[in-house]
Amino acid sequence: MPRLTHTLLIVSGILILPLSGCVTNNPRHDNVNRLINNHAQGFEDATLASPQAEGFVRDALETIANLEGELIRRE
Repeated sequence: MPRLTHTLLIVSGILILPLSGCVTNNPRHDNVNRLINNHAQGFEDATLASPQAEGFVRDALETIANLEGELIRRE
């Protein structure tokens, strides 16, 4: 049970991540949420597969959010 709780906290953090940056109505800069929504089961499976998969998913989504933030700052 502690692993599930830990995973849910991380997933919640990842879902909140895009909200912590700049606010934009531009759908081009909402790729993190689009990926999670379009592949909800795959996202859940990846975060539950192993600690390494969980780390990869977290890092990939943080990278996408950071790159989107860069694009927003340059616009």
